[in-house]
Amino acid sequence: MQRRILFVVRSKLGDTLVNFAIIRKYVDLNPNDKIFFLVRKDYARILHNEAGLKIISFSSKGEMYLKLIFLRLTAPAFDILAVLFSSGRPNKYIGLLTKAKRKIIWNKKDAPNIFEEGIKSSMTHHTAAGMSVIRKFDPKFKTPDILSIPSLVNARNLNKQFAIGIVPLSLELRRNMNDSSLRNLINTLKKNYPKVILRVFINPDDNAARDILEKNFIDEVELIVFKNLEDIIARYSELIAWFGVDTGLYHLAVACGIPSTIFFGPTQPLNVVMKKQPNVKAYRLAGLKNLHCDEKTCKNPVCLHTNISLFSNIQEEKVNLNNLPEHCLLRGCPTKQINIIKNFHNVT
Repeated sequence: MQRRILFVVRSKLGDTLVNFAIIRKYVDLNPNDKIFFLVRKDYARILHNEAGLKIISFSSKGEMYLKLIFLRLTAPAFDILAVLFSSGRPNKYIGLLTKAKRKIIWNKKDAPNIFEEGIKSSMTHHTAAGMSVIRKFDPKFKTPDILSIPSLVNARNLNKQFAIGIVPLSLELRRNMNDSSLRNLINTLKKNYPKVILRVFINPDDNAARDILEKNFIDEVELIVFKNLEDIIARYSELIAWFGVDTGLYHLAVACGIPSTIFFGPTQPLNVVMKKQPNVKAYRLAGLKNLHCDEKTCKNPVCLHTNISLFSNIQEEKVNLNNLPEHCLLRGCPTKQINIIKNFHNVT
């Protein structure tokens, strides 16, 4: 029996790609269903060549509402509206404007009278929200083990890979490399890959981007200042490896099939990296385990900087616990565990 399903994701790049892994697997397992995916236009541009589903893009809430109204007036009702990840008042209007026999959302607090709520579980991975929705109408569906976007993997030119990508910044200061950790990483990669071009990717809108751009201390490195994802995809196709912090550009790298090394500070490796993602190393200070840091005010992530220094075989000065924020996880770590990094992902 063929079903018409509208999947919806309204979130940042990383959340969008992780949830797309769920959609991609569902499409592959259910080729007879007619699948639609409502997603932000910036992200739709990198998914438009994906087979087996129709991408519906929007650049604003107004455009999204208009497209839902158009579907309501011109197309048959959906069997299922599945809001995998989205928040705020727009959820209510998505539910009201979409004609569907069943309407399921990961958290129905924004529209309790319109949606069924997904089946909660003990999962803490970033796939948890989307999987709670899928299992409401397909209880046997299993969480995808990897993130891969076939159209992006196929677009990589394996004969013209000549660079290594470095992404030092994220949307949060507490997940960012500083000048010293970035320099240490660059020097280490130059030593390990003497004939390979290093590319440092900088989004000028990220916190601390100006500091890196103004200091201009990076010699013999190609600085990529990007404004959109198409620019990144073109450059990613030439990478032999990727190194960086916990950001959506990590998810994009593995989706393209690029071997990746990700450095964690306050966030949790086992919650971010897909269970069987190949060719990934996820480094974090051993003493932090997979614990989540609740110190949102941190602007100088000592845990991340120490992580990269140890990876670069550089011994940092001893951490002064008295200078750390009140809720910093390092305060509870044995000293010897602060000076050890661990790869929390051992899939090859």
